[in-house]
Amino acid sequence: PVANWRAGEGVGTTPGMAGTDPVLGSEPPSVVVGEVDPLVGQELGGYRVTKLLAAGGMGLVYEALHETIGRRAAVKVLKPEVAADAEWTKRFLTEARALGSLKHRNLIEIINFGKTPDGREYLMMEFLEGEPLDAYIRRLGALPPAVALGIADQVLNGLAEAHKRSEERRVGK
Repeated sequence: PVANWRAGEGVGTTPGMAGTDPVLGSEPPSVVVGEVDPLVGQELGGYRVTKLLAAGGMGLVYEALHETIGRRAAVKVLKPEVAADAEWTKRFLTEARALGSLKHRNLIEIINFGKTPDGREYLMMEFLEGEPLDAYIRRLGALPPAVALGIADQVLNGLAEAHKRSEERRVGK
């Protein structure tokens, strides 16, 4: 997932932002944000899908709302043509398992995992507000070294936790 810096906060991932997500890709989308989408209005894991936020070469990211508690979530779903490929679905499941086992202030929280009404797996994550780091840099220009180092420190702390958990799972087998 793509690193996102929010002023005054930590670094996480940005499920609700278009960009260079390895699963979403950066190719022109075959689905246009704002078009009518069959998942919009559907309930997934207790959350109602409210809108399509981003579309990439491989997947789609939606905003969803838990109507009872008012919590927003980001829902990542493979595009139908990608979900039909067993290898991509396997990679998506591997990503969900890896992310679901992590808990760290610099990593996104996984809320749920399941299947859409049409049978595609989805990954539900906390919804992060903020500006993607690349947009922030484009807007303000080069970052002062202290700011850049602070962001790098947060990214590396999150990666270190992910690596530690990966090693624990590998050794535990």
